Amino acid sequence: MIRFALLALALPLMAAPALPAAQQAPGDISLTNASAEDVAKALAASGPGVRSGKWELTVELLDMDLGEPTAKAAVSDTVKSMKPQVTTQCVTPADAKRGATEVFFPSSGADCRYATYTLTGGRLDATAVCDSPIGKLTAHMTGALASERFAVENDSAMAMTTAAPEMVDGKLVFPKDASAPATRTSVHARMSGRWIGGCDSK
Repeated sequence: MIRFALLALALPLMAAPALPAAQQAPGDISLTNASAEDVAKALAASGPGVRSGKWELTVELLDMDLGEPTAKAAVSDTVKSMKPQVTTQCVTPADAKRGATEVFFPSSGADCRYATYTLTGGRLDATAVCDSPIGKLTAHMTGALASERFAVENDSAMAMTTAAPEMVDGKLVFPKDASAPATRTSVHARMSGRWIGGCDSK
């Protein structure tokens, strides 16, 4: 979770497209104040999970606000110029049982809990709150999950305990001045994935 939500920070809320009917979706889940481990256990017990093998993942940054008015134009131009990032990931059978949100959006590096996590008919609606070294992140994800494909929209906001980062040569740079005022940042992103076959042999 934290990797996706912070992709533009370290990473519009829209209805994600429905997945093909032939795809298997996990069973229904409804949790509140749940840990990542709680969600993983519920997904593992709910039926078909992520198919193990090689996945193609695409991340697209839709919008970003660093909370710094003077940098707004530069950030907007940077976002517009960024192309979707495409990577591949090998999902082992053990990892696959944890479900898409925990396989592709792991919460390592931050203390995260799901205020709500609802999965109905393969449709996801979840809100996570994470404490990190630079502030508190609230991330809302909606989308569709199935065994061989997923599409998720993310709308995240961070109340930072440090001053606003600056965009320098296309990269985020956090100020070293600890006395600088805190700020609020937000990121809007889309992530999708599809199973493309077996993992590459080593």
